[in-house]
Formats: sequence, structure tokens, C-alpha cells
Amino acid sequence: MTKRYDSSLQPRRIFDAPASSQRPELASASRPEGHTNYLRGAEEMLIDFRQRLELDAKERIEKRRIDMAEQTREPNGAAARIRAWEKVHGLRMPSSPEHPVLTRIAAATQLTLAEVNEEQRARAARTPASAPTS
Repeated sequence: MTKRYDSSLQPRRIFDAPASSQRPELASASRPEGHTNYLRGAEEMLIDFRQRLELDAKERIEKRRIDMAEQTREPNGAAARIRAWEKVHGLRMPSSPEHPVLTRIAAATQLTLAEVNEEQRARAARTPASAPTS
């Protein structure tokens, strides 16, 4: 009787088979998220960061476009248009009725100078005057 050689009884060497078939947890530990190496992972993080910056820039541009559109939107009243102008420019409407920027506000919001002056008066009426201190 001859002995048959059974290869399944032989100990397996580590380099005979891929790591993922021997120990699946090693495959994910050595290559995070399927990356072939850590350098590639760093490159992808840099690309993701650049894409995020691009997306943020596009969102800021879109937000500014919407804010600028609010300045001239027909259903908005004078107060809403002027608030939109203030938001876009980061400024408050001057309280002086002769201020030269009022003509620019009127043009940007498609209001008349009289409407802008009326909003000034309405704001002045809403703001309580400071009490004189002794």
C-alpha cells in the first residue's frame, strides 16, 4: 500500500496566499479604505480639501447672487430691499437724509430717493431716542 500525499495537512506559509484570504482583518488594516498606500490616501485628502474649497467658493458666490437679487425683487418692500443692500455691502444705511450714498442705495434697490428717505424716517421713528443724562 502506498501513502498518498495530502497537501491539506501541510502548514500554509504566509507568502503563499494573499493576506486577505488568510486574515481578512489584515487586509483592511494595512490598506485603509482600500487605498494601496498611505501616500495615495494623503493625496486624496488634499484633493478632497481642494474640492471642498471649490464647493465653498461656489456656495459663497451663489449666496451673494441670491442676496443681490433680493435687493431688486419686486414683491419685497423698501425695507426688505434696503436690508438686502445692507447685507450685501456689510453697511448700515446712513441716518443723514443728505448722505451721498442714498442715491446709490436707491439705484441698487430700484427704489426712488423718496422711498429711501421714507425708510430712513421710519427707522428713526422706531429707534428710541437716547434719554439725556445729567
